[in-house]
Amino acid sequence: MKFKYCTICKESKPPQDFVKRPETKAGIRNQCKTCHNKNSSKNYVKNLEHNRKRARDLSERYKDKAANRRLKRLFSISLSEYNNILVEQDFKCKICERPASDFKIRLHIDHCHKTGKIRGLLCYTCNSGLGYLKDSISLLFKAIFYLKNSRVS
Repeated sequence: MKFKYCTICKESKPPQDFVKRPETKAGIRNQCKTCHNKNSSKNYVKNLEHNRKRARDLSERYKDKAANRRLKRLFSISLSEYNNILVEQDFKCKICERPASDFKIRLHIDHCHKTGKIRGLLCYTCNSGLGYLKDSISLLFKAIFYLKNSRVS
């Protein structure tokens, strides 16, 4: 039986104790499976935080690219234009003035459905309220009147 020498543990072992590597002349690595696994584990732990950070960075870049494409497609603005509007609004919902940091998702773009003109950035609740009231000023006044006259003291 032919034995192979491990370059790490310096032992001669049978070929089945070595990691297969078809691209090499011998068809197996120079490290036995035990040494190879130990080194792989060390490198995995050593690079774990780096790989997590890299994955987060790639994820953020992807989210920004996807957001940019979506904004271009739906509203004909870029992510930087969205961010400029956000700065103008002091990073708050334009109606309730809650900070954007209070929300898990970006503020919604409120726009006129007839002209397509952007009116501002709103939180989900404020944007939905306008949507449910069909952007109707008369319905908004009726809602205000209803709230004022139905107060129970």
